Amino acid sequence: MNISLGVWDVFAYTVPGSLYLSLGIFVATKLAWIKPSALIHGPTVLLVIGALVISYILGHATSPLAHASDLLIPGRPRSKAARQEFVGRTPAAANRPYVQADMALLRAAIEVNEKESALEQARIGAIWHMMRNCSVALALRSVTYIVCAITGSSTITAVVSACVLGAAAAASLRQSRRFRSWWYLTLTPNGKPAWTV
Repeated sequence: MNISLGVWDVFAYTVPGSLYLSLGIFVATKLAWIKPSALIHGPTVLLVIGALVISYILGHATSPLAHASDLLIPGRPRSKAARQEFVGRTPAAANRPYVQADMALLRAAIEVNEKESALEQARIGAIWHMMRNCSVALALRSVTYIVCAITGSSTITAVVSACVLGAAAAASLRQSRRFRSWWYLTLTPNGKPAWTV
């Protein structure tokens, strides 16, 4: 049996899913549903494989939640803004057909004609999704620590952790939007970003 994992599988889903998994383990431990020692002393290989599979599934399952939260927060980059920025940087291309072409069509053309550019675009897209999906997981972890602080469980550590994770969630969302803008800008002639044309 062959298992093929791409950059999207690892970055866009498995990494965010691992954050949800660690959050679930943390909450379950706090509520005394599981004993950490039982996990630590289990078969290492099975634990690693199980964690990766569960992380991957959680990443897929929670991706719509991250997408919905991204839609609710203002400032989301749009393809129209990317087109305007491209035309602003390369005025000579303003009347060319590809400037108004459908984004999916441009992406398909890049994948067929510019393999290296398509790989770079896939990498940027995967990072964009990873950062977006991680932002929600980090925000939930921050809320969890706020609850821990309110209930009096390691108050100082909980408050510091909540602040750090909240800041990380905001930074993650900001970075995801930066990478999303870059991803839009790679949909230009020959798959080159607008600033290299």
